[in-house]
This record gives sequence, C-alpha cells and structure tokens, in this order.
Amino acid sequence: MAAFQSKMQRRRRELGISYPDLAALSGVSEATVKRIIHGQIESASMKHVAAVAVAMGLSLDMREDCSAMDVKEKAAERQANRLLRMVLGTSALEAQPVSDKQAETMKRDAVHKLMSGSSRRLWAS
Repeated sequence: MAAFQSKMQRRRRELGISYPDLAALSGVSEATVKRIIHGQIESASMKHVAAVAVAMGLSLDMREDCSAMDVKEKAAERQANRLLRMVLGTSALEAQPVSDKQAETMKRDAVHKLMSGSSRRLWAS
C-alpha cells in the first residue's frame, strides 16, 4: 500500500494539480483526497480511492498507467474545448461565424498554450 501511496503523491506533483482541483476532478471531497494521497487509504472507500487514482491516470490493477503527459494533454483538450465553446457562442451572438478550420486551429493553439503554461490553468474549472 505504501508503494501505491508514494505513486499517488508523485503523480500529483507531476501533474501540478492542487488538492481542491483533484477533488473537483475526481468527485471526491478534498479531505478524503488528502487522506488518500497521504496514505490513510483504509479510511476511504475503494470507490473514492479508484476515483482519485483514475483522475490522475493511475490504474488500480496491473494495467499500464497513463503517462502524466497524457493526463495533462487530456486536461488541456477539455479546457480548450470549454474555451472554444465560449468563443463560438460569443461569435454566434455577434453574427460572426467561425469556420470549422478556424475553430480547429483555435483549439490546437489553446491546447499548446495550456500545455506550455502553468499546470494550474489545466485544472481550473
């Protein structure tokens, strides 16, 4: 169990994700996330441990874990999609449509900026 706890602590640092953001991403309370990350796994349900692990791209079985970079890239894509929806909504209100090609370019640029910037921006809601 200590090895898994160390793995979870290491992954949280690799991702640069705060406890509140990890709680929001996993759907588990911040207090429970902290208990799990700090090795008090027995005081949390398996469902919560699994939710926190999956949110960080870790597997509870013997499968290969996702890399931290893959987890970050998925988060960047989610954020880019969220930002793009806002831009497209505003453009529609202003009767200035954005082509599919322009939208894809905007999304790709947003993912690149999110990946190269602060990790905190990846996890913001």
